[in-house]
Amino acid sequence: MKNAIDWISRANPSVLRSKPVTITGATVGGWGTLYAQAELRHTLAACGAFVMPSPQAFIRTAGDLFDEEDRLIGVENLKSLDALLAGFSSWLETANHDC
Repeated sequence: MKNAIDWISRANPSVLRSKPVTITGATVGGWGTLYAQAELRHTLAACGAFVMPSPQAFIRTAGDLFDEEDRLIGVENLKSLDALLAGFSSWLETANHDC
């Protein structure tokens, strides 16, 4: 992922500079998405993207959280994603972005 972002950040004009973004992730372990998101946040910020600071969503033990049709299950995970999307929508409306 980092290499893909590095490649697209070199376009002229930059496709990431001044773009608002949010980050989420899922991991089969307990904390992998936390560390991956921190690195991704750093990389996107270095490319000039506006990264929403909060809320954040971390879907842990994802192997147990999907049904047979690969739909996310579990009320807490759905609430977390709903909060992330609502927060992003609000942030887009109220933040001062040059995009």
